[in-house]
Amino acid sequence: MKTVHHFNTARDKLLHIETEGGIINIRVGLQNTEGQEVTSIEILADESDGWKNFDGTVNNRIIKIKKEA
Repeated sequence: MKTVHHFNTARDKLLHIETEGGIINIRVGLQNTEGQEVTSIEILADESDGWKNFDGTVNNRIIKIKKEA
């Protein structure tokens, strides 16, 4: 297992991973229209090498919810 720490303090906001079967892009330090912090995760299948889009969502977002006092 390989662990990579990728936070919004990183110089490069995009983590690009090429793996067997596709590409995974993780973008940190984003905000949605409501001002919430967002991390975007995009998964792309390598269809040219015989892989097909998986059963799921290509674009995913993780949104930080602010706790109310």
